[in-house]
Amino acid sequence: MNTATNTLNAKASANAQAGVKTITLHEGYFSRRSIADWVFALIAVLAAGFAFSRYSGNMDGYEKGILVGMVPAIIWLAWFWRPLRNLMLIVGVFSLLGISSYQNDLGKAEQVFW
Repeated sequence: MNTATNTLNAKASANAQAGVKTITLHEGYFSRRSIADWVFALIAVLAAGFAFSRYSGNMDGYEKGILVGMVPAIIWLAWFWRPLRNLMLIVGVFSLLGISSYQNDLGKAEQVFW
């Protein structure tokens, strides 16, 4: 056996006999998040705020609720499935490009997407 392991075992048994309790602190949920996770969360909140401020006139109550509920859901997905974060960013950019090509006139769909 390793002498370091023997020393630790001896200290642990001495502490146990003396009635000393050791408290082990685990990493917190939010402390495990990287800077990229927090940046994505900020982008998601800002993007939802932009979509709500710009397109809320075209949404009914259900769609507004979906938009608000979508923000914590995509942040949670991106934090636990990191490759999905890149996909969501790319899809968001292309979606905004598609929406902007209409230039606030759905009649232009025949000309833009022909």
